[in-house]
Amino acid sequence: MAWETKSHRQAEELQDLQVRLARQEAQELQVHPEQAEKLVAQELQVHPEQAEKLVAQELQVLLEQVDLQVLLEQVDLQVLLEQAETQVRAVVREQAVRLEAQALRVQAVVREQAVRLEALDLRVQAVVREQAVRLEAQEHRELVHLERLEAQALQVQVERLEAQALQVQVERLEAQALQVQAERLELVHLERLEHLVVDHLLDKFLLSPT
Repeated sequence: MAWETKSHRQAEELQDLQVRLARQEAQELQVHPEQAEKLVAQELQVHPEQAEKLVAQELQVLLEQVDLQVLLEQVDLQVLLEQAETQVRAVVREQAVRLEAQALRVQAVVREQAVRLEALDLRVQAVVREQAVRLEAQEHRELVHLERLEAQALQVQVERLEAQALQVQVERLEAQALQVQAERLELVHLERLEHLVVDHLLDKFLLSPT
């Protein structure tokens, strides 16, 4: 397959070389249209598949050497104008269709990008809401923890106050105990005095003459 392609390419290069040589000979000899036709006919006999290419090249040579003037009838000119207008309209319609297709593709891309941006925005909003919920939950936990600490502090303060109250009660009880002890000592002292007075009176009564 590669060998056939290479051979075909070499054949085309050879044909192009032959055409260039023919054109060079025509330019050097200042050939007339009849001579150009003979050269083209000879080439076509050898390579008939190159008809269109050879004719185009030879016409180009002739146009470079000869001033041509084309005369058309009014009917032919009208036909050519109509054909040209038809072709122009066809080209315009084709371009319009291409532009419309391109516009539709652009709109599709824009809609796709809009959908992607909307989806991205929704994902961002979801992440923001999730973070907000997490922060709110964390703040709630911290608030609960703070309330617990305050409650513990109040409990400690209450226990301190209760301890102080118990200390006051203990001091009162100690004071009452001391008061009772003092009263007991006073009673003992009074009893002793009473005994001494009684003894003294007995002694006096017994020692006095009857």
